[in-house]
Amino acid sequence: MSNIEYVALPNNIQSLSHTSFRNGSSLIFVEMNSDKIAIGRNAFLGCINLRTLLNTDSITTIETNAFNKYSKVMFYGDIKSNYAYEYAKENRINFSTNKTVTAYFYIEIKLYKTNNTANLANGGSLSYRVPN
Repeated sequence: MSNIEYVALPNNIQSLSHTSFRNGSSLIFVEMNSDKIAIGRNAFLGCINLRTLLNTDSITTIETNAFNKYSKVMFYGDIKSNYAYEYAKENRINFSTNKTVTAYFYIEIKLYKTNNTANLANGGSLSYRVPN
């Protein structure tokens, strides 16, 4: 997991275990898409560059040491009256209802119109549709 910067969790994920993202030092941005999700102990421990946790309204539990003690993560949610907001306030984590988040993941994307794929500079591929 050393090169992953952005993760969009599928909507069927209900919990993150203590090994989910531990020591993912390249991780910057996590988007939660579930209705309810529990974050286990040490789940993001060692994610020293984690800055954005999007859609935090779905969080039901955050266990001990889920984040680095001096984490610079920011929670983004819709409302300020839920578990994630209270956790953020108690643990001095910034919380925002402004979900305008800019994240930069790849420096270079090369498009190949012949097979509708994109080669991402730091690995992987992405399918896309060529506009007419």
